[in-house]
Amino acid sequence: MLETSQPVHNVLYWSHCRCKAFDVTDIEIMRSSIRNNAANGLTGFLYREAGFYVQLFEGPKSAVEHLHKTLLNDRRHYGFQLIFASQSNQRLFVDWSMGYSNDAANQLGLASQKIQPSDLPAENVVNFLQNISVG
Repeated sequence: MLETSQPVHNVLYWSHCRCKAFDVTDIEIMRSSIRNNAANGLTGFLYREAGFYVQLFEGPKSAVEHLHKTLLNDRRHYGFQLIFASQSNQRLFVDWSMGYSNDAANQLGLASQKIQPSDLPAENVVNFLQNISVG
């Protein structure tokens, strides 16, 4: 974690993927995220499992609010569910303009437990994303 002098705004959400696993859409999402997030001071991590996206993004308030609104209208996913929006003095994903994983070895257990991301405590989801981001 990196402590900052300005507040860092965080959004954690989940949604349903419209495309199949390993579709080119995920690559397109990552390319545009890396380009746009770096330019806007955003960092975060996107995880995909069992037809769900789970993402935490963070940065300056105006950039976070803009991305949040953009994601609400993004046709590549549906059923956007906010888990939390908060403010902190530390970034959780300082090294990632946008990290990504659909690693079958590291899972939240969504498919095997037949649960949705909202069934898990937010802290567990954040810890999982942080752990998977460091490999």
